[in-house]
Amino acid sequence: MTHPVAIENTQPLVDSMNKPHGWCTGAEQAELARLAEGRYVLEIGGWQGLSTIALARAADFVVTLDHWQGDADTERVAGPHTREQLLPRWLANIHTAGLAAKVAPFCGVLGDVLTLLDPRHFGLIFYDADHDADSTRFALDWAWPGMVERAAMGLPTTIAVHDFKPQNQRYAETNATILEWASRHRLEMQRVDSLAIFSGCPVETPQSD
Repeated sequence: MTHPVAIENTQPLVDSMNKPHGWCTGAEQAELARLAEGRYVLEIGGWQGLSTIALARAADFVVTLDHWQGDADTERVAGPHTREQLLPRWLANIHTAGLAAKVAPFCGVLGDVLTLLDPRHFGLIFYDADHDADSTRFALDWAWPGMVERAAMGLPTTIAVHDFKPQNQRYAETNATILEWASRHRLEMQRVDSLAIFSGCPVETPQSD
């Protein structure tokens, strides 16, 4: 993996395979592209653009929400200057991929920016941001009403969450939150590597008198 370069250098930060650095596997990228095909997509957590590019190549349009400030974990992986470089790296990688016209970045805090957006506008919502239980629950609960309304209109809707890893104790509380949310709304989960996928919406059956 290439070490981060000075912020004034706008060349995209890429790995040894000439792709933006990221944690989505090849299978996960392919599945995200399949799910995004012909849809408007909201990506929550963009890092340096690996998943954004996979989504944008297939989607009609992608909105990516992130604060682009990194955290202690990503800094340990990608270097001490990561936090200052994330947004320039993301922008450079999207431009290099030729996808700038299909992607719009929303830079801000999750709870602040999500309340400005309408989940009904998106056929796919991909969550890969703060992996703590509270942030994940907030995003899923925000997305749910849109999923219900789109289902009532016959519009396909999918919510996907990255880093669902039942064997990893680091994600135990977050995994439990995801499973509780899915159970509460009677949604079945599909898995591709650590990508948890929820499609459709259960339709309530009217109770007879």
